[in-house]
Parts: sequence; C-alpha cells; structure tokens
Amino acid sequence: MPRLARYLTGIVPTQLSLLVLWIAVWELAGLMEYANHASVWYPPSALSIAAFLLLGQRAILPITLAIVAVTFQTATQYALPHTTLQLIEAGLLNAAAHILPYWLTGFVIRYQRIRYEHHFTLVILTVLVITPLMTLAATGLTMLSLWFTDMLPFSDIADTWLPFWIGDLTGALALGPMFLGVISAVTSSSLHLLDDPVLRPQQLMSWHFSFRILISVSCILAAMLLASFFNNSHAVFAIFFLVIPHMWIAITEPPFSNATSVAIASLLIAILIPALGLMEHALVYQFAICVVAANSLFGLAIPTLLQHNRDLRQIVATDSLTGVASRERLVRKAMAQLNRTKVQGIPLSAVVFDIDHFKQINDQLGHSEGDKALQQVTIAAQLCLRPCDLLGRFGGDEFVAILPGANQSQAEEISERIRSRVTQLMTSGGGHLSASFGVAQSVTDDTFNSLFERADSALYRAKQAGRNQVMLAPVPEQIIS
Repeated sequence: MPRLARYLTGIVPTQLSLLVLWIAVWELAGLMEYANHASVWYPPSALSIAAFLLLGQRAILPITLAIVAVTFQTATQYALPHTTLQLIEAGLLNAAAHILPYWLTGFVIRYQRIRYEHHFTLVILTVLVITPLMTLAATGLTMLSLWFTDMLPFSDIADTWLPFWIGDLTGALALGPMFLGVISAVTSSSLHLLDDPVLRPQQLMSWHFSFRILISVSCILAAMLLASFFNNSHAVFAIFFLVIPHMWIAITEPPFSNATSVAIASLLIAILIPALGLMEHALVYQFAICVVAANSLFGLAIPTLLQHNRDLRQIVATDSLTGVASRERLVRKAMAQLNRTKVQGIPLSAVVFDIDHFKQINDQLGHSEGDKALQQVTIAAQLCLRPCDLLGRFGGDEFVAILPGANQSQAEEISERIRSRVTQLMTSGGGHLSASFGVAQSVTDDTFNSLFERADSALYRAKQAGRNQVMLAPVPEQIIS
C-alpha cells in the first residue's frame, strides 16, 4: 500500500496535468484551423511525442481521455448526429490512431538516445526521419478512423490529408523540443529519461537572446506584411529568410532557448496567417516552419558536439592515470615553447626523470601499487614546479618537465627539489621511492626530439652512476644564454 500510494502521488498529478495540457493545446490548434480537421499548426502531435518519450506508457491514459473529450467537442463543432456511445467509440478509435504512431515515435527516439548516447547528431537525424513518417501514419490512421466513425466523408480525405499531415508535422518539429524541456522540468526525477542539457530549461531572457528573438519577430512581421500587402503568391516565400536568424540563435544560444525561439516563431506565424488573410498560402508557411525547425533541431546538437569535442581534447591532452599532460600535448607545447625561446632569446630546459626500480615495484607489490607510485611522484613533482612549467608523462614511468625561462643551473635546482621530495615517499611495502633525473638546456636549432635525447642521455648516465641523482647534459657551444 505505501508503494502504491507513492506511485499514485507521483503519477496521478503528472497524468492530470498532461490531460489538461493536451486539451488546452488542442483548443489552441482549433483556433488556427483552415480546413476541416486540419490546423496550420498542431501542437498535440508534439506534446504526445514528448510525453511518450519521457513518460512512456504512463502517457497513454491521459492522452486517450483527452482525445475522447475533444471528440465530443468536434462532434458539436461539426454538428454531427452521433450518440454518446458512438462518440465514445469514435474517441477511443481516434485515440488508438493517434497514440500508436506517436508512441512508436517516442519508443524509437528513446532507443536511439540510449544506443547513441555520445552521438547526439544521429539522434537528431532519427528524429528528422521518423517524425515525418509517423505524422503521416497518424494522419492516415486518423483519417480512416474519422471516416469509419462517420465523422468525415470519404470524399473529403483527398483534400484534407495533406494539410492535416503538414499541420501535425509542423507542430511536432516546431514544438517537440520545447515540450520535452517543459515535461522534463515539471515531472518528478523518477520519470526523467534523458538527463541532457537539451531537456533542461535555462535562463531565457538574457539581453542577447531577447535581441535575437526581436530580429526573428521583425523578419516574420516584415515577410508576412509584405505578402499581405502585395497579395502576391511569390511574396509569401520571403518567410524562408527566417532560417538566417534562427541559425544564428542555434549556434549561439543554449538548447532550450533555441527550442523556445522556434516555438515563439511558429506561434507568431500561425497567428498572423488568419489575421493577415493569408490562409490560401498556409501550406507555404507550414513548410517554412518545418524548415526552420529542422535546422534548429540540428542546432540543438551543437552544444553537445562542442562539449564532446572539449571532452575528447581533454582526454587526448591529459594522462588518465596521473592527470599530467599526455605525450601528444607535451610534445606540442614543448615545440611551441622552443619556438618562443628562439624568438625572444630566453633559455628553456627539459628535465627527464623516471622512478628507480619501477619494474620491481610492479612485480613485487602489484600494478596497483605501481600506479599509486606514479601518482605520488607526479604530485611531488608538481609541488616543486613553477606555474609556467609543464609536466607530462612520456610513457611508462618516464616523465618530462619543460621549464621555460630556466637555464640548466636553475633546472638542476628544481630537479634536486623534486628528487628530494620523492625520497620522502614510501610504498606499501615500507620501501622508499627514488627517481633519477637528466637535465638539458635548449640550443638555437633544437627540436623537441633533440632536446629530449640529450636529457634522456643524461638520465641514462644518472642511472649508470647509481640512480637517485640529477645528471646534466653537456652544454653545447650554441646554447641560448
């Protein structure tokens, strides 16, 4: 019983809210109807897809009840001579025709989102492919349902199916992302499916977002007033210029702001079509909304792609075990610093060091203890380096420190500090750690490889001399002083 009570407490308010919201957006679509059963812009399709995506089968009951309810209102609107029982049967059949395609849409997108967690562009592509197909399926099934229940003459289907379908498609593409954000925000966390920034409402009314929305609204007003004033079928195509400000919004604003901007633009277009007497061109404006929405959907993937690129760069640039620079980043930064020393005439030194008898630590104490030793030595080295220095793991237990502005004598002092601190570290077996160091200062024609080879040779001599010491590479005559 307590479990049932918790379930009802979490689910019932959500289902009731969805029921009320579905009927409300259906009423909104009815205000913009320009053909029998066909609206300029049909928000219920978007709401249903979002609900099935986030709530799954929990959305079936409220959407079914909502469709049954609006079936009664449709019968009143078109003065249909149906009995109450016939309307209930018609409502249930209409609900099945609506729910099946949109539940399948939500299921496929949900599956793709889980399968391609780190490939959000593939998810967007799935949305753009399946949404037209499923809205078309919903249109066909609903048309057949309306005909079968005597709510629509068969002869009207040929004239109705296209505006019906495009209205559903326009609503789904233009409003789907916004409804995802809204439902995700108002439902309990246990109902969240997608923990993604795309679904989280963010601060909208920043000045730059408001400015871009103002440009979008200005474009819409200018294009539609122009079409209304000249009453020219060619002038209506000016609305496609709306793609430009919305691509700007897509690449500069957070995902939910992007989705909201499309919703605002589509609502304004849907309101202005009847207000400016442009109903005969409604199909053009519907396609324009679809184009803008499709472009903006790809825009939703941009922040995710940028974050993934940043994560990949971080992975490539950082050694996962020790947290210092990876070999690739070390070499790249070292070459940049060498070029800088040649231009500015300042010294640069490289320190190559590794842990003494590291193989024995792995063999006797295990690789986990070897990893711990690497991490301890890394921390010790970083505590002795300056903020401008770069420490990287070159491979295995070998590390390289690039010291810009440091001559060989200064690099030797830094190396001695690191060596001394390392000797204070202990393994789990009770033994003290130690490290050997090779130091080399750059010359005018040095590359990273030549500088590294001299420092590595000095490290080799330090090992031959008994380890746990700092050895300097010979100083060439052309050294930068």
